[in-house]
Amino acid sequence: MDLQAAELLKQLEEDGLTENTIVFFWGDHGRGLPRAKRWLYDSGIRVPLIVRWAGQIQPGTVREDLVSLLDLAPTVLSLAGVHIPAQMQGQVFLGKGTARPRPYVFAHRDRMDEAYDRMRAVRDGRYKYIRNFFPGRPYAQHIDYMEEMPTMREMRRVHKDHFNALSPNYGKAMTEAQQIFFLPEKPAEELYDLNTDPHEVKNLANSRAHQPELQRLRQALEQWQKDTKDLGSIPEDDLRERMRPGGVWAQASQPKITTTAAEDAASVTVRLTCETPGASMAYTTETGDRWKLYGQEITLKRPVTLRVKACRLGYIDSAEVVRRFE
Repeated sequence: MDLQAAELLKQLEEDGLTENTIVFFWGDHGRGLPRAKRWLYDSGIRVPLIVRWAGQIQPGTVREDLVSLLDLAPTVLSLAGVHIPAQMQGQVFLGKGTARPRPYVFAHRDRMDEAYDRMRAVRDGRYKYIRNFFPGRPYAQHIDYMEEMPTMREMRRVHKDHFNALSPNYGKAMTEAQQIFFLPEKPAEELYDLNTDPHEVKNLANSRAHQPELQRLRQALEQWQKDTKDLGSIPEDDLRERMRPGGVWAQASQPKITTTAAEDAASVTVRLTCETPGASMAYTTETGDRWKLYGQEITLKRPVTLRVKACRLGYIDSAEVVRRFE
């Protein structure tokens, strides 16, 4: 990965683009290990984020802001001078439009492959609060994908050895902290002081001294769930019916092709639109074998046949629209 990143930076320099290119480098989840990737502990949600902006950010600068990956899209749009859609929940963390540092970041865990679960978390600069909506279920539910991992298999083996009275490792194969992940039930609430307990193994939810932090973070989480209209409590069958009434998949509307400039004998400029909210449009011509993503008006040399279709995640692609420009 280091070599690949270096190659990209070298290419930018060779192309003379270093000074006017902002480079973002980040990870989308924690380590691919049990209790890391897919989990709400910092081992799962605290990820790398490095930005290089020549002439604007001093190399080696470190900021302690709480950043959500939801912030990447509005930040990049702001830096590019593009309007930020109102429905985006993230905020700008770099450049002229930088928002005030956020007091909290939020995270969620729901169904994992074939296993049902629901957890929500809120983190400030020091404390992490986790709400377990299915406390009667273990952390380490059986998930086929996870059980294929050698690490998980070894953890299962050691856990079994720890409780096997006939084993020489009986009662000493695992530490108390290591056993938490294999408890038969989860607590309803978890609270961790990340300054003193970075691995989040000492649950302070029942600590009388930490009740103010517990109540503050609990309230912040509940308010976030209301503000974002969290759908986690709605059964999957109901959600599927909302999305596809009667189990029928919706189809994206056919794009419309319009000309936007005076046509001449050599070329034509066209604009593509689609009535399906959030749909993307792709186009190709008989001169190329690749579909291209539509982003702005396109100018084509005559004669040409334009093929267009619309697509959106969760929808069936639209039928193609074909138009010939002689």
